[in-house]
Amino acid sequence: MWKKVSIFYIVVLALFVFVLTAFNVQTLFQEGNPLPVFRAIVKLELTGTEIVPFAENKLLQKAGPETPLSDYLSVQGWIFKDRLGSAIFYEKNDESLSVCSRMLTRRYVVYELGN
Repeated sequence: MWKKVSIFYIVVLALFVFVLTAFNVQTLFQEGNPLPVFRAIVKLELTGTEIVPFAENKLLQKAGPETPLSDYLSVQGWIFKDRLGSAIFYEKNDESLSVCSRMLTRRYVVYELGN
């Protein structure tokens, strides 16, 4: 009897996860492989870290002002110059860096470092 009940709950749970994933597949995979994003979210939530790199040129931060981004880049010598919409510009010597920001969810922001 218990075996049938537990199998029923496992099937219902698996079906629920499948339906949830099927309707949110674009959200889950919008940054490519979702595992690095998931690890970055866990690191943001469980540690005092304000910004986390999760790919070669991508950073994740909780939604809010871009002060953690500016602090992160200032360690590498970049100085904030300007912001135009979702583009943030930094300078270092004669080089410039453009950063594109976009919302991953309503709670997290992705910054993509460009040239």
